[in-house]
Amino acid sequence: MLCGNVAVDFEVRGCPIIKRAACGLLPDGRNPRIARAVPFVHIMRAPDSRLIKQTMDEKNISGARAGGEKLWRVWWLWGIPAGWTVSGLIIFAEIARVAGFAGCGDLLDVVRLLVYFAWARLAWRCSHNVEDSRWTPVSRFALGAGLVSMAMF
Repeated sequence: MLCGNVAVDFEVRGCPIIKRAACGLLPDGRNPRIARAVPFVHIMRAPDSRLIKQTMDEKNISGARAGGEKLWRVWWLWGIPAGWTVSGLIIFAEIARVAGFAGCGDLLDVVRLLVYFAWARLAWRCSHNVEDSRWTPVSRFALGAGLVSMAMF
């Protein structure tokens, strides 16, 4: 890698990447690699010639997976479809057991737990994004109680 604001070309999986690196010292004399005050920015040319800008500080994660979404959106807009899916999986698992396919019913129960866990994990990460901070422990308690209830039934 070259120092200064120099572009260095790389190729990852057949896509050319231009990496802009700010080397050298910061105005206060610190090394940016040590201080991590200057984020590295990658500009990648996609195969369809669109430019995609990615910041290493965000680690390419945004929205609910990083906890940046409002809790009410994750709770209501994603939780209701997740609840419908979980309810349907419960019904189908019981129908499979009654029909004599216990293994299929158990598999559906595992899928049900994974669906609930995926939604609960997103809601847990976003539970701090509320206007009133009292909702954070309330939502986390409800998520934990829901996980216990899913595992018991």
